Amino acid sequence: MNIRLGVVDVLTGVLLIALSADPMSTIRVIIAISLLVSAFSEWYTAVFAVRRRTLHGLLGFAWTAAAVLVAAWPGITVGVLATVLGVVMVGEGVLRMYRDRDDPDDRTALRVNGVATVLAGLALLALAVAGAAALTLTAVAVVYAARTVLAGAERLVARLSAGGRVARWARIAGPLAVTPPLVLAVLLVAVLVR
Repeated sequence: MNIRLGVVDVLTGVLLIALSADPMSTIRVIIAISLLVSAFSEWYTAVFAVRRRTLHGLLGFAWTAAAVLVAAWPGITVGVLATVLGVVMVGEGVLRMYRDRDDPDDRTALRVNGVATVLAGLALLALAVAGAAALTLTAVAVVYAARTVLAGAERLVARLSAGGRVARWARIAGPLAVTPPLVLAVLLVAVLVR
């Protein structure tokens, strides 16, 4: 399941970056789909996890509420969208840092990725506070897409490492190392295509 969710996350993030200059309605649909993928992942983990079911259920509820808000509010502004995504991302990052894992490498990877998610959420909140001059739909889409690609890469690396096919350092640094070049490459392609 992690491989499928990871691929969907990465593809959704890439699509979001590529279409970041499109109208709000297109971006809202892609973000709502991405939020629902994250919600499904957390609900799935809450049902089948051995520990911390409440934590995963809480995250699943937060992602679901954000998806409903983004999809159901036709007049949502860029500032509100940035605030909703920023709050959920900060919450996810903080909770991710405290997830319980037996493997110390997994704990380190979760903490590093949690910090990256918190920073991305804080960047969205800062954009929302900065106002109209700095806040654009493209900026919100790209920051959220980076989080989505990171989440997908983390799922893929976690699944591959479960079979012992990924080195110890790759489990910790892999998702973070993959995300920035991927985001920049997709942005470059999107700029060249337009």
